[in-house]
Amino acid sequence: MFSYVVAGLAVLLLLYDPLNQYLTAGREPRPLPRTPRPRINVSMLAIDTGNETVPLNCAPDAYAVHILSKAPLVVYIENFLSLDERGHLLEIR
Repeated sequence: MFSYVVAGLAVLLLLYDPLNQYLTAGREPRPLPRTPRPRINVSMLAIDTGNETVPLNCAPDAYAVHILSKAPLVVYIENFLSLDERGHLLEIR
């Protein structure tokens, strides 16, 4: 009985692709549905440097943000980490 099952599986595996091609001959494959990429809200890519920090009593930021490319989005943050933070990250890695 076991040999019949193995033989049946072997025949099925050998005949699957030719049988599938015969049954689907002349049909175009269905394309996958594609969704459009969301648009980037350019106004949210940078923060105005007005007096936003005064009401919150926050210190001014020590870093500067530079947008190098919008598509794909590439942002360079200058001075994001302080020297102490960099040293700590190098120690723990």
